[in-house]
Amino acid sequence: MLETYFFGEPAALLRAGATRPANLDPSNHLEDFLVADFAFLGPDHVREHPWRRADRGRHPKRYLSFLVDPDDTGLTAYKESREGVRALATLDWAQVFQFQPPGITFAHSLFDDLADALDVSNPFPGMCHSLTARRPVGTLRNVA
Repeated sequence: MLETYFFGEPAALLRAGATRPANLDPSNHLEDFLVADFAFLGPDHVREHPWRRADRGRHPKRYLSFLVDPDDTGLTAYKESREGVRALATLDWAQVFQFQPPGITFAHSLFDDLADALDVSNPFPGMCHSLTARRPVGTLRNVA
């Protein structure tokens, strides 16, 4: 989920509508997303609820929904097509790639493909994910 990368730049979370800071497990890199926020993890699971689902601890979109409406009022909501676009439009990828601990290999694969397709130097070189491989010309490696 693209929202994962927003957590690498706190200002992106604000652009997405977050009203409080994120609390992630400091031992996990962004693509191995894991929340350490008890206010988010503590409430009971409610299947029909936007973020109170059983899988929420590893789900960046559910956590972002919580950060946008932590009091669970239902008056505000995270929408990819609105807040997500606003956060992504000016995402500081340099800051995202500096997130510690390192290990965002899917993002490295994406930038490696983009640089190759545009015939430019990759601004964020690094190890690509082992499950990604070069595809025919004109197709990004992460696209099946």
